Amino acid sequence: MAAIAAGAWFYRDDLARLADFEGDGQTVAESGESGSEAGEGAPADTQGTEQAAAESGGAETSPPAEPAPVRKFTQRLLEDGREVDEGPAGGEPGLGEGTSVAQATVQGDETAVQPAPVQNGQPESPGAGEALPVGQKAIFYEERTSVSQGSADLGAVVWSVVQESPGNDLPPEPAIRADATIPEKNLQLKMTIRRNADESLPASHILEIIFLTPDDFDGGGIDNVLRVSLKRSEQDTGNPLLGIPAKIADGFFLVALSDSTADAETNMLLLRRQSWIDIPVVYKSGRRALITIEKGIPGEKVFTDVLNAWQNATSG
Repeated sequence: MAAIAAGAWFYRDDLARLADFEGDGQTVAESGESGSEAGEGAPADTQGTEQAAAESGGAETSPPAEPAPVRKFTQRLLEDGREVDEGPAGGEPGLGEGTSVAQATVQGDETAVQPAPVQNGQPESPGAGEALPVGQKAIFYEERTSVSQGSADLGAVVWSVVQESPGNDLPPEPAIRADATIPEKNLQLKMTIRRNADESLPASHILEIIFLTPDDFDGGGIDNVLRVSLKRSEQDTGNPLLGIPAKIADGFFLVALSDSTADAETNMLLLRRQSWIDIPVVYKSGRRALITIEKGIPGEKVFTDVLNAWQNATSG
């Protein structure tokens, strides 16, 4: 009954916001492929370069010619015969049967996959040397089925504080926003966590979850969201938030968190203390998937600031 009440209460206003969000851009950048594919094999090819450098380093003849520039090579010879290496060639490790997901993911916030900017409804390709905002890690897992292999695709999530009314005609107040992209799947996620002040809705807080998928998305689109969980690390199973998810429209879901005092305290502890959020989903085809997003330092600050603001608002 709580799920039906949540859907009916929010349907009109939130569906309008969904239409506005879809107008901002339905697709994510598809530009992640060429970089990783072009970098494969570079470390092996440079072994011959290193051997040539060792053999010719002591000779007083003309300096060795610069090797032809090859994309993703980072080793190069100087005119005096020395070799310098400016860093790893890049390219993300793939996932195979029996490999560790944790070892195959990006290490450190500074190397996380970055969301692609969208302009005029289309993904915008960055120019040479142009830096994008660095997001925290987002990983999209698909289960293995009898006809499809399991997969794990990297993306990024950007955390921010937005201003939204908690309802009951109250003025806007801080809320938590997550914008995640999974370029390989052409998938976008927008999640907003806000306080609920409308006494007619039995919920302490509301999670608004919007998925944007292309028309040819595998599985026919996202049909359902299961219980959202929080966990300490990427590998943990996590603890579910105490609440009921409800589908409002295709790709548009609400999770109404329990308004009992004990449940609300448990949920706030999970939101404050845990570092990762799992959002399990089900495709229209029945296949299951999971998007897990990292708070990181930026996310931790957003959660701390907003949760403190909510605490002050309810205690005042």
